[in-house]
Amino acid sequence: MLSRLTLQLQNRWMALSSYPEMSPDSGIRQQVNDSHGDRPLYRAVEWHQRFWYPLGVQRLLSEFVYELLTECSGLNVGQLLPSDRLMEDLQLPLVCWFDWELVWTEQFTTRFGLETEWMLDIGEFETLQEFVLCLNKQLKQKPPNG
Repeated sequence: MLSRLTLQLQNRWMALSSYPEMSPDSGIRQQVNDSHGDRPLYRAVEWHQRFWYPLGVQRLLSEFVYELLTECSGLNVGQLLPSDRLMEDLQLPLVCWFDWELVWTEQFTTRFGLETEWMLDIGEFETLQEFVLCLNKQLKQKPPNG
């Protein structure tokens, strides 16, 4: 009994001690938001109309990206441009929780009813546009009745 309690306490301590390494970097998040501060801040519908509609991206998808990227990154997504680079400009690995790619994949497949082996790997994309267009392609490959 004592060893089980000791093990649980050790596990909790390790989780707490690694928390800062897995959490978003709020300083970098603020720097990224500040760097886009001179851009207009669009609501989700305006952001879709201005940037994603001309590229044939479904409105439900661009609204999903707007909402979930805001939630996962803490960035002012309405100020982001399709040409923004995910790593260099937006610093996504640093401003998001450590497991955000897993969360994103699960939310994406659940929201749009996808049954796929696809897994988000943000390193595959250079820009926000490449990322969103890949998601849009995933939706277009969805079976019509599924």
